[in-house]
Amino acid sequence: MEQAQASKPRKGKHIDVIHHEMYDRLEPGTDMVSLEAYLRRLSERSMKNRAAFQEFGLRGVRMTRHALERWNTRVGPQAGASELEARLTILGCELGRIHLLSKNVGIIDDDIVFIYEIEGTQLVCITFYGRKSLRPALFDMRHLLRFNGREDDEADIQLEPEELAGQLFPPLPYKLLMYRGTRSRYQLEVYDNTETPIFRLVESVQEDARASVFRQDKGAFKPSKSTITALSYLGYKSPGHRGRSRELERDAQHDNNQSNDERNFEPTAGL
Repeated sequence: MEQAQASKPRKGKHIDVIHHEMYDRLEPGTDMVSLEAYLRRLSERSMKNRAAFQEFGLRGVRMTRHALERWNTRVGPQAGASELEARLTILGCELGRIHLLSKNVGIIDDDIVFIYEIEGTQLVCITFYGRKSLRPALFDMRHLLRFNGREDDEADIQLEPEELAGQLFPPLPYKLLMYRGTRSRYQLEVYDNTETPIFRLVESVQEDARASVFRQDKGAFKPSKSTITALSYLGYKSPGHRGRSRELERDAQHDNNQSNDERNFEPTAGL
């Protein structure tokens, strides 16, 4: 997934596409303001976190029955095992939003604290302690790092049913694009409910990384030429332009019907 063929210099800006993936659109009625605030709280560690999963040879996330029970009483919202495992696998293996803090403590989206073990190519969630945003005691990382995965698990840190129902399930983007520019590596995520897409961009140059969250209809964010090309590739215009180009949307649909093999892309003339 992390290999891309070198693109030959051509007229216009081009990018080397490393990986392109599509998931589901956001549910209609999604609170986009809350979603944007959630995305802004995420760290810029995506690429490092994903590299850690690759280093351990992890290909999936599995849930014990006990961990599922703890998720449904301490984290929320309510979920089934298969649904949760599928989502956490994408978060960890593809999006880099699971940070392995130590040999047995991890955190999802810089908020959800859990204990794990590694069994072959699977990261097995043993238990969940809850959300740091709701349980300030979980900010004491020195204490967390001393957990052996089982002790103190009976602590009274459950949430009330109304609290559980009000939690946001870790969101997945509608589209994911990983690509290289001239000097940087990028991860572009599109959270789209068909009306007001929100973009999250992680840019990495050697050991430095930064994350940005922006909307298409707000021009404060100034994307690089590589990112303008990437947005065009996915069927979106750069910030400051409203709506989508029909031509770009048609081209994007054509691309989406292709396989996820590495591809090079040139922007549409005039962009």
